[in-house]
Amino acid sequence: MAAIASDTLGDRVAEWRNDPDSPLLEPARTLDVAVDNLLNNEAGTPGYVVISPDAPVGDLGRLFLNRQAEQWIRFPCGPRLAAASDWRDTLIVTSVGDSGKAKKFETRPFATLSWLDNRESGEETTEVDIYVGFSAPLWGPVSPSVAYQRRSGTKPVNDLTFALEGEVGFLSWSAGYETDDDFNSALYRAQFEFEPFAGSDICASALSRDGEYNPVSGGNCSLWFTGDYVDVDEIGDKAGLVDRREFSRLGARLSASWWIRAGDSEAYWMLSGSYAFFETVGGDEADAAMARVSLNFLPSKYSPYSVGLTYENGNDLTSFTPVDQIKVTLGFRR
Repeated sequence: MAAIASDTLGDRVAEWRNDPDSPLLEPARTLDVAVDNLLNNEAGTPGYVVISPDAPVGDLGRLFLNRQAEQWIRFPCGPRLAAASDWRDTLIVTSVGDSGKAKKFETRPFATLSWLDNRESGEETTEVDIYVGFSAPLWGPVSPSVAYQRRSGTKPVNDLTFALEGEVGFLSWSAGYETDDDFNSALYRAQFEFEPFAGSDICASALSRDGEYNPVSGGNCSLWFTGDYVDVDEIGDKAGLVDRREFSRLGARLSASWWIRAGDSEAYWMLSGSYAFFETVGGDEADAAMARVSLNFLPSKYSPYSVGLTYENGNDLTSFTPVDQIKVTLGFRR
């Protein structure tokens, strides 16, 4: 597998992907047939294949020829103990603000530990931003999640949220309890998100992308429509909730990413942008909007780690704290 993954034939196939008559594509077609035959083998029998849930969907021949193939495909030597996926296979680690319940690894933003210059308050502070959940229901129709976002300073953000989540088709929902790490505040939040183009590439023509198989550059984008209902029980130290005790909102979130290989190395640069907003439809005024642009350096295209620079401007979507800041980030995703 390592030999196949490192073979330059994979790069050549990807480079000629737009020419259906190219002889360079023939090895991929042949390998695709062979892989299909392997996938017909029962789990536990010789030659059966395990495809990671993080593997891109598409032409299996090209998947085998991709440089990252060894991360997605396994040929177990012994019998498979259980047909069902382990809970760890669906565990997601990403960011709070841009998670959008992103199931595909390559579209998942990084959870971050940041050192930032807060232009709003003139302070240099730190921030942690992490969401832990699951890409599929864990207990029947639901699964648990926890999200934590903390920024120090004179205008702090301190949100700790425990929730249950579920999904029906393209619609996902969550119901949770939000507090802080001192448990001085308490509010109840119900939220839904609808991704109308889930499973399709709405940016293919704009980004000239051939899925995840382009070894040099590529991109993706996503759109979610969202809404929430919030009932504030205890304000605690969250000053932004003083005049907001109960409200309902509708909004949307748009994100896009573009990556390009750093020279002849396996490392990549990734440029990402997102914009999210909420408009009040009932109760106390609770409008909020946030724009974010990031440039990250990844050791490899599908690396779980990154180091980067981020600029954010707007209002925090849940605490309503004004934001105008530049961040140096260490990132992790799963």
